[in-house]
Amino acid sequence: MTSHGHVDLLICFKHRFNRASLINIGYLQSRLECDYLAMHDVDLLPQNPELNYSYPESGPCHIAAPELHPLYHYKTFVGGILLISNKHFHQLNGMSNRFWGWGREDDEFYLRIKDENLKVRRPEGVSTNYRNTFYHIHDKFQHPRDYSRIGQQRQKSRRDHFTGADTVQYGLLSRKEIIIDGASVTILNVKLECDIESTPWCMTLDQLERYLKELAKTDPDRVDFLKEKLFGPDGLMITSTKPPRKTRKYVTR
Repeated sequence: MTSHGHVDLLICFKHRFNRASLINIGYLQSRLECDYLAMHDVDLLPQNPELNYSYPESGPCHIAAPELHPLYHYKTFVGGILLISNKHFHQLNGMSNRFWGWGREDDEFYLRIKDENLKVRRPEGVSTNYRNTFYHIHDKFQHPRDYSRIGQQRQKSRRDHFTGADTVQYGLLSRKEIIIDGASVTILNVKLECDIESTPWCMTLDQLERYLKELAKTDPDRVDFLKEKLFGPDGLMITSTKPPRKTRKYVTR
């Protein structure tokens, strides 16, 4: 019988959510004890026991395939649930740390997989489809700040050749080992660090405004420099959000 370890990460919410950085941290903290990762959205619950979570020896295995995921069906989609060996995750240098807020880090990760000529496998011959393979609970109102696009976030969120597992900045606040239904679970409480000059969208607009206001008291020239560099010549903090069409949870059975 295969033994599986579980590593759960709790983030200290000083900044916005960064799924990719948390996955990088999970890899760094578990690589000596585990030999592969299950990059698993917490709101995507498998309903089909035919899905195979075994070791992905030949390459990344995309459990939440486009034909099975309840929402995303484009052929380059690798989000939701992806299994990948430590060897291949290291080969890709993990995921980009530039994606603060919800979404798009998986699309960048696909480009890394493609660049390294790794083949993504997907489930074959399963008896379910996108309507009934997963139970999907997705509430966009729970953390609305993570859906914002701040400043030049849209333009800069492309293929990232500079950040990854070897550059993620964080502090490990605590580590706790617990047992749940006989399974060993490691709980990590982490604090993500952000380079505001590189990714100002790690902060909310309110946080950015307070930061610049305090900085102006001691270094007004630097404030002008940051506004020029991060938000364009007029220093505008442009935001774009996509609120859900209906005020309800997205649930697919």
